[in-house]
Amino acid sequence: MNMIVTTRTLTETTLLDAVEVLVSAIDTRNCSFGHSVRVASYAVQIAEAAGWQEEALEQIRLGALLHDIGQVYWSEEITNKQGIPLTKEERKIIESHTYKGVDLVKDWPSLSFVEPYILYHQEWIDGSGYPFGLKGDELIPEVQIVSLADVYEALSHPRMYKKRCGLSSPEAIEIMSEMKGKRWKCELFDVFVDVATGW
Repeated sequence: MNMIVTTRTLTETTLLDAVEVLVSAIDTRNCSFGHSVRVASYAVQIAEAAGWQEEALEQIRLGALLHDIGQVYWSEEITNKQGIPLTKEERKIIESHTYKGVDLVKDWPSLSFVEPYILYHQEWIDGSGYPFGLKGDELIPEVQIVSLADVYEALSHPRMYKKRCGLSSPEAIEIMSEMKGKRWKCELFDVFVDVATGW
């Protein structure tokens, strides 16, 4: 019995490592090496502080790791742009990573739980996000947690195609505070701040 448990644990660990390698390869192609792995780490810490239990934490971890998988369709021409505004068509391509990401995983029933993270992580509670303009309670808290982690990571690490990045933790939190109650629910944001202050 112990051998079976050990083997299963090893298999799960190996699969998770494989996912991290694959998404890191996508991130590297898009000039954001390590983004999804860091988002997963931040999201789990926020969720743990908010009271989520182990099974939910593992789902949040995988959802965060795969949230940007649709970016594999981005061209280098877009990701290598520096200081040049995106065209309307390029913006559409950027935003399409949400539903194209779902297309990549939809044929695997065991991954159905990650679809909301991929599809909705750019939705904001005030309805100004994409791709559907969802509002308030239409967004599940787990996805909001990944969204918080995603924005924090993007602000606090350098990106070739972003002007506002590479900030200190206090600077990133200050900018995100302006979005409290607009992008994220206040109670979740407060948990995020408590955790992120130590990063």
